[in-house]
Amino acid sequence: MDNILSSESISPAAFYGRRGYGYNRFDHANDDTSDYELYLSEEVDDSEEDVAYIEFLVEDNSQLIGNSVSCGHTVSSTLRLYPWNCRILFKSVDDAKETIFICRSSLANKMWGCYAFDVISDVRPAPSSSGFAAESTISDLSTEILRDRKVNSLKGFAFAYYLGKACSLTPQLAILLRAERHIYGLATALAGMKNPTKEMVDTVENLKKIFNANDPNRLELKQRWEKLVLGTFTSVKDGKNFEEQLKRLGVQRQAMDTFATEQGIRLNPRFDVYYATSRDWADYKNQITEYTQGILKQYTEVKRLDDSDMLRVDGYTAGFSDESMRLYERVLAEMMNNTEWLSIDRIRTQKLETANDATKFVKKVYEEADITWEGSECQEYWDRLRRNIAYSEPFDPNWIHDKSLRALAIYILKGDTIDDMYKYMQMTGVEDYGLAFGLWGVSTGYVDMPKTFPVMLGLKQERVIDCYVRAYEVMTGREVPKRPVADSYQEVLQKEERVKKPTTAWSPSTKRTIETSSKDNRIKELLKDSPLKLTSSQQAEILAIVEKGRGTIDENDLKAIGKIKGIGKKKLEGLKILLQPLMRTAPGQLPFTEEPTKEKERVITDPWDVIVECLPKEEWIKEQIHRDYKWFTGKNKLGYHEMVTKLCDYFYRNKNATGRRSWLRNTYKDVDVALIERKLREVF
Repeated sequence: MDNILSSESISPAAFYGRRGYGYNRFDHANDDTSDYELYLSEEVDDSEEDVAYIEFLVEDNSQLIGNSVSCGHTVSSTLRLYPWNCRILFKSVDDAKETIFICRSSLANKMWGCYAFDVISDVRPAPSSSGFAAESTISDLSTEILRDRKVNSLKGFAFAYYLGKACSLTPQLAILLRAERHIYGLATALAGMKNPTKEMVDTVENLKKIFNANDPNRLELKQRWEKLVLGTFTSVKDGKNFEEQLKRLGVQRQAMDTFATEQGIRLNPRFDVYYATSRDWADYKNQITEYTQGILKQYTEVKRLDDSDMLRVDGYTAGFSDESMRLYERVLAEMMNNTEWLSIDRIRTQKLETANDATKFVKKVYEEADITWEGSECQEYWDRLRRNIAYSEPFDPNWIHDKSLRALAIYILKGDTIDDMYKYMQMTGVEDYGLAFGLWGVSTGYVDMPKTFPVMLGLKQERVIDCYVRAYEVMTGREVPKRPVADSYQEVLQKEERVKKPTTAWSPSTKRTIETSSKDNRIKELLKDSPLKLTSSQQAEILAIVEKGRGTIDENDLKAIGKIKGIGKKKLEGLKILLQPLMRTAPGQLPFTEEPTKEKERVITDPWDVIVECLPKEEWIKEQIHRDYKWFTGKNKLGYHEMVTKLCDYFYRNKNATGRRSWLRNTYKDVDVALIERKLREVF
């Protein structure tokens, strides 16, 4: 089932070894099954053991075009599975749980949690109806496999494109992020220097000004402050005089900081670069990075999914309504037809040659469009890119305004690993991530795209589902009939295993595809594909122990596995997790949950557990004080009694800080240090 839900499709057996992506294994239900057709049954066979059924809903019967045979139909093409056009039915709850465990451990199974899992005994019969549109014959195998490859590449492009759009930035945030990345690099260097140069410190100060000028929180504070001043004074002149007076008295910053706290606007703590110590630089780089990531997370969670380029798909060709995207369209078409041209493997091993080929391609497109190439900005841009690859000369991807050229250059430069490409775009302040991600998605393909990709971008599951739905609607031109629900599989986990199996035949309105595989084979594959690097002899001994328990194991079996030669403590812990679905459990107990234990009396060993309960509710205050607490306790190794005394003295000094440390007063202003000291004395 992991095979099916990773590719979100099921194909005739002959496709799997030739399609060039995903799994290449397929187990027949029986010896009579054809390599070139899928058999879709109209009935559920209760005598079959260890069978999973895929039920197609009537709303998507456009795929079910095949030939009628006894008790079913045959289909000679790939069936596309989506969370809204099918559901997965199991003979038992345990079978469902085992499948869920395997899918959860998969590296490429991205949307499995949105599929509906159910148990056959809980499914109510529906009226009988023919779901097949017409008779068909077996089409050319090579044509069908080529179509599958193009669909996989196009789906990878669309999904990656919209994921990139979901985390793309405004020009303002792109500048802010670029400034933060440069500050982080300089602060790292300054933290290790005893005598920092004035030039480096001045550079950080200038970057700080750029950062603050593009900080959306400070811009929001400025707008609210101006509104307050205008609402307080009867004339604009009086308001300006008031602000001039605050500046003259040197209290404008303190007034703004106090107002920000009252308004619930979090600001990056002020930092005086000219009096900073090595420790101060180390703390500052972490503070500004954490603050920036908070801004980006807040922005990406509320922004709408941008589609200003108006992506459209016609057959196996992607295009845009924007005329300036014609070059990008040509690149996509070439990558779809020639998978080796800009493949990730070629970029990884022959980067300069790939850049040279891309330069020739761009030049050809320019000449066909009667655009001058010699001496143009585009030629200079590609020359700079190639010099960067060949001689490590400086290269700024934002040097040219053409979005297509930027995306292609970034993909060639950093597309061999998606993590590096994402970090590079952040470092260089690129605004649009969608186009570069789209090129990577075409080359990778949807099926082989790791499920850690959306996680790396910091997107919530609901945002990932938005991108998935948008990609489907663009590719098919149809709206999703029912929006997928994250973790919809949880319902089947809550069900008790039923002893009684269904005995009555029922006539569904849909057709079910049957894929079977013995438990022994699944366990073999699980052991073989695990990251524990088990030898063949170790796998054989583990399998023998599992077979002895008739497909299940207990604590004694785990002890026996631990005695196998070469199975150390680390491997045994990994095997406990890997084989957890096979553990014999009490009736109604889920193998994914630990046995309920009696609530233990809370024992406090860390003073922070007491401190955090005495702090204001604002999270940014807790985060700042926690950093101070970790720094102080790491620097001072003291007993509990002396630690409480000196720690509270440290908090009092921060609460009344002056000079270059005066910014700490804003953090500690509402902190009741006396209460913290009293509570710590009670415990320690």
